[in-house]
Amino acid sequence: MPRSRAGIVVQARMGSSRLPGKVLMDICGRTLLERVVLRLRHVRGAQALVVAVPSGPGDDRLADAARRLGVDVTRGPEDDVLERLTRAGEEYGLTTVMRVTCDNPLVCPELATQVLAAHCAEGLDYTSNRNESGSGIPEGAGVEVYAMSALLTLRRRATRALDREHVNEYVFRHPQDFQTRILPAPEPCRMPDLRLTVDTARDLARIRALHERLAAMGRPEPYALADVVAVAREGAAWA
Repeated sequence: MPRSRAGIVVQARMGSSRLPGKVLMDICGRTLLERVVLRLRHVRGAQALVVAVPSGPGDDRLADAARRLGVDVTRGPEDDVLERLTRAGEEYGLTTVMRVTCDNPLVCPELATQVLAAHCAEGLDYTSNRNESGSGIPEGAGVEVYAMSALLTLRRRATRALDREHVNEYVFRHPQDFQTRILPAPEPCRMPDLRLTVDTARDLARIRALHERLAAMGRPEPYALADVVAVAREGAAWA
């Protein structure tokens, strides 16, 4: 059996169709990429943190920015996220891969730690607390974890472009083939209609407003997801 080694892989690219270059845009003094990396450094149980960047020259600036933050970088095909994720696992000798997208500057490190711990303790193929899985967490605050063996299976079986881009689609369509678990969000962190992901300029403005409000309240970074949800429930970030 291979020695257990868990790692976090952040998929990031410059070529967003709705908000190009968003991963290097400013959020209250730090880039979106830096916000994500700083929060993920608080996840316990991971031995590696890797940013998976497309291999084209248009993403060289992003790769350089990630390296300046002191994280590892791997390169791969832009639209084949599954391949990028799997290559990162192979390159860094991972047996467990936590997948995070760089759209999510308020991903919750505490809940991510719980997802990773449950996945490893139960020997699962796929574990998630993401909004799309029905966990109740705000969109953009969750993570998903794959066994490396499951990623290798997906590399072989998943042939549709949608499966290669979104990675988890094949798992959702074939639940009988994988041991999976969805972790529900605790009540203080439940707000499934809240968008904490950055896809548009409006999303970016919302995230900036939340950071500004939490900073004004004197909350320590990385901001707790329960505090983010409390501010959003009060509408304070939109005042």
